[in-house]
Amino acid sequence: MARAAYAGSEDQHLSPLLSLGIDVWYIVLDILREEPDPDEDEYEEEDEDPDSAWRPKNVSRTRPYLADFISLSTTCKLLRELLAPSIFANLELYNTLKSARSIAAISEGRHAACVKTLRYVGICETNQQNSPLEDVYPPEINKVLSNLHLFSSLDKLVIEFPFDYEDNLLFEYLQDDIFVPEDAPQEERENTWRGLMAASFRAIVSNYTHSSSSQRLPLSVEIRDLNIFMVSVFTDEVFRTFLSQLKTFHLSLRRWDNGVGWVMITQRIFRDFSHYLGPFFFHHLAAVEDFSFDPQETAPLGNGGQPYCEDIGLRHTTLPKLRNITLNNVILCEELRDFLIRHSATLESITFWDCFASDEPREYGEPVDWGELFTTLTRECFPRLTDFEVAWKQSELQMLELDREWNDPEQVQQVRDKLDREPDSKAFPYCEVDCKYGVRYSDYTATQIAFLKGANYQGFRDLMAMVEGNRTQDKLVCKD
Repeated sequence: MARAAYAGSEDQHLSPLLSLGIDVWYIVLDILREEPDPDEDEYEEEDEDPDSAWRPKNVSRTRPYLADFISLSTTCKLLRELLAPSIFANLELYNTLKSARSIAAISEGRHAACVKTLRYVGICETNQQNSPLEDVYPPEINKVLSNLHLFSSLDKLVIEFPFDYEDNLLFEYLQDDIFVPEDAPQEERENTWRGLMAASFRAIVSNYTHSSSSQRLPLSVEIRDLNIFMVSVFTDEVFRTFLSQLKTFHLSLRRWDNGVGWVMITQRIFRDFSHYLGPFFFHHLAAVEDFSFDPQETAPLGNGGQPYCEDIGLRHTTLPKLRNITLNNVILCEELRDFLIRHSATLESITFWDCFASDEPREYGEPVDWGELFTTLTRECFPRLTDFEVAWKQSELQMLELDREWNDPEQVQQVRDKLDREPDSKAFPYCEVDCKYGVRYSDYTATQIAFLKGANYQGFRDLMAMVEGNRTQDKLVCKD
């Protein structure tokens, strides 16, 4: 019976692994060669801490099912063909010779068309700052990044450059007073990590400047945890050409605090850098339909009059084909409101995650109340808007913070009574930003007062009525 299961190939019966293509073999060897991390147990809990997020996780941790899939794929040709799309759908490329050869082998093998997402992680250890660039960016990496068209079904590219910001060199940089884009080329020659970022981006964007109509390139790009350091290619026309072709663009900034309270938004050099988000990135997304931006909780952007208020980067940005937008960790402000209004004719979906209104007096900034935002969107009549969502990590009761000892007892009772009387009513959070440390706190008093007034919830209901009307209209059009 065993021989019948492998009928047609005596060699396969003796050793199914011998029938694997070279591309599968490289992945198998990568997994077999992975050395156990002696500190894995020690960092198991720390990995949940964003401060240790720069530590790369091995494949066996990020995709625990992969080893089983590969084992099953070695048993017979049928399973190999069935499992190949799952095995190769999401690949990770690290800036090492071994990783480059593995991914290159896949790109030249029969399963190249199975690859849907490629995540490139460029790592430079803190003790490699003065190493030759070739040590962290071998030519084989450049070859892979410059030939993305070899993955004929590649839809998405994820780019990130994790680094230990506790390194003294980086800490000193964060204390600098000014951000000088013109210094980037020299800094990239002197600092290996900076050179790694520049070389990697230059290889990636080269695909989009020399491509032919027959070559498929990923039009969905995510730059994850962008470091606030200048990369010389950001000012090049080739980078703008790259951005102008994308359909989906997701950008998040690097989370950082100095370990004793001060967060990223307090650093002058970050605030200088944030002014370039529009000119470097957002202004050039001419074809983008799906856009998301997250400056992280350590650098909430938006001029609501709060301390350390900085623009989001959308003040002079128009994305003519924008359909879906997701924003995280922004403060409601006129810049945001006006950006949404400029796209009223095209927007189909708006999502806010962990966004807050500021209760600062208007003369100190451009704050926009939740109710004001909802009412404005309803009045502007977004004809294609069929999905609108606001959500926070905290629950509604956590945002209201009714159990604080220094609450106004009478106000707390009024809130509890309203919750009992109107269980469907929603609270929308306000925040305050510490004038020294830059940390964003929930302004529970302002949230309670606004909840009792009810204007925010009424504005939300009116907006959702418009959204539901658009959905109904869409259904009628589809039936016709």
